[in-house]
Amino acid sequence: MTGKAQVGRAKRRRGVGLAIRMAAVMIVVLFGAANYLVLDYAIERADSFAAETERTLVRNEFGHQIDQVVQYQSQLSFWDKTFNELKDGMPGDAFVRISCATGCGPTSAFPG
Repeated sequence: MTGKAQVGRAKRRRGVGLAIRMAAVMIVVLFGAANYLVLDYAIERADSFAAETERTLVRNEFGHQIDQVVQYQSQLSFWDKTFNELKDGMPGDAFVRISCATGCGPTSAFPG
Protein backbone atom coordinates (compact mmCIF):
# COMPACT_ATOMS: atom_id res chain seq x y z
CA MET A 1 0.00 0.00 0.00
CA THR A 2 1.09 3.43 -0.68
CA GLY A 3 1.39 6.18 1.85
CA LYS A 4 -1.63 8.05 0.50
CA ALA A 5 -3.87 4.98 0.80
CA GLN A 6 -2.83 4.45 4.39
CA VAL A 7 -3.46 8.12 5.21
CA GLY A 8 -6.90 7.91 3.57
CA ARG A 9 -7.74 4.73 5.49
CA ALA A 10 -6.58 6.31 8.77
CA LYS A 11 -8.77 9.35 8.13
CA ARG A 12 -11.75 7.11 7.41
CA ARG A 13 -11.11 5.15 10.60
CA ARG A 14 -10.94 8.39 12.56
CA GLY A 15 -14.14 9.50 10.87
CA VAL A 16 -15.87 6.20 11.69
CA GLY A 17 -14.53 6.32 15.26
CA LEU A 18 -15.81 9.88 15.61
CA ALA A 19 -19.21 8.85 14.24
CA ILE A 20 -19.39 5.97 16.71
CA ARG A 21 -18.47 8.29 19.58
CA MET A 22 -21.08 10.83 18.48
CA ALA A 23 -23.71 8.09 18.20
CA ALA A 24 -22.84 6.84 21.70
CA VAL A 25 -23.06 10.37 23.11
CA MET A 26 -26.40 10.86 21.32
CA ILE A 27 -27.75 7.60 22.78
CA VAL A 28 -26.69 8.62 26.29
CA VAL A 29 -28.29 12.07 25.86
CA LEU A 30 -31.53 10.59 24.50
CA PHE A 31 -31.60 8.03 27.31
CA GLY A 32 -31.14 10.80 29.88
CA ALA A 33 -33.88 12.91 28.28
CA ALA A 34 -36.26 9.94 28.23
CA ASN A 35 -35.54 9.22 31.90
CA TYR A 36 -36.15 12.87 32.75
CA LEU A 37 -39.49 12.90 30.93
CA VAL A 38 -40.64 9.62 32.51
CA LEU A 39 -39.65 10.76 36.01
CA ASP A 40 -41.29 14.15 35.50
CA TYR A 41 -44.55 12.50 34.44
CA ALA A 42 -44.40 10.02 37.34
CA ILE A 43 -43.82 12.82 39.85
CA GLU A 44 -46.68 14.85 38.39
CA ARG A 45 -49.06 11.87 38.63
CA ALA A 46 -47.96 11.08 42.19
CA ASP A 47 -48.53 14.70 43.25
CA SER A 48 -51.94 14.71 41.60
CA PHE A 49 -52.89 11.46 43.37
CA ALA A 50 -51.67 12.76 46.74
CA ALA A 51 -53.60 16.04 46.32
CA GLU A 52 -56.81 14.19 45.39
CA THR A 53 -56.40 11.83 48.36
CA GLU A 54 -55.89 14.76 50.72
CA ARG A 55 -58.95 16.54 49.30
CA THR A 56 -61.01 13.40 49.90
CA LEU A 57 -59.72 13.05 53.46
CA VAL A 58 -60.48 16.70 54.23
CA ARG A 59 -63.96 16.41 52.67
CA ASN A 60 -64.68 13.29 54.76
CA GLU A 61 -63.42 14.96 57.94
CA PHE A 62 -65.62 18.01 57.35
CA GLY A 63 -68.59 15.70 56.83
CA HIS A 64 -67.75 13.88 60.06
CA GLN A 65 -67.43 17.15 61.98
CA ILE A 66 -70.76 18.39 60.60
CA ASP A 67 -72.42 15.12 61.68
CA GLN A 68 -71.01 15.55 65.18
CA VAL A 69 -72.27 19.14 65.39
CA VAL A 70 -75.73 18.07 64.22
CA GLN A 71 -75.83 15.26 66.79
CA TYR A 72 -74.66 17.58 69.57
CA GLN A 73 -77.22 20.21 68.57
CA SER A 74 -80.02 17.64 68.54
CA GLN A 75 -79.06 16.53 72.05
CA LEU A 76 -79.10 20.16 73.21
CA SER A 77 -82.46 20.64 71.56
CA PHE A 78 -83.85 17.62 73.40
CA TRP A 79 -82.53 18.92 76.72
CA ASP A 80 -84.00 22.36 76.00
CA LYS A 81 -87.43 20.76 75.59
CA THR A 82 -86.87 18.76 78.76
CA PHE A 83 -85.89 21.82 80.79
CA ASN A 84 -88.87 23.75 79.44
CA GLU A 85 -91.13 20.93 80.63
CA LEU A 86 -89.43 20.77 84.04
CA LYS A 87 -89.46 24.52 84.71
CA ASP A 88 -92.84 24.21 86.46
CA GLY A 89 -91.75 21.22 88.53
CA MET A 90 -93.22 18.16 86.76
CA PRO A 91 -93.29 17.34 83.03
CA GLY A 92 -96.66 17.03 81.37
CA ASP A 93 -98.18 13.66 80.52
CA ALA A 94 -97.90 14.30 76.78
CA PHE A 95 -94.18 15.01 77.06
CA VAL A 96 -93.60 11.83 79.10
CA ARG A 97 -95.63 9.76 76.64
CA ILE A 98 -93.77 11.17 73.60
CA SER A 99 -90.35 10.88 75.25
CA CYS A 100 -90.84 7.26 76.28
CA ALA A 101 -92.44 6.35 72.95
CA THR A 102 -89.37 7.61 71.08
CA GLY A 103 -87.09 5.65 73.40
CA CYS A 104 -85.93 6.46 76.88
CA GLY A 105 -82.25 6.17 76.00
CA PRO A 106 -79.10 7.56 77.57
CA THR A 107 -79.78 11.03 76.12
CA SER A 108 -83.33 11.02 77.45
CA ALA A 109 -84.46 12.83 80.58
CA PHE A 110 -86.04 9.57 81.79
CA PRO A 111 -83.61 6.67 81.51
CA GLY A 112 -85.33 3.39 80.85
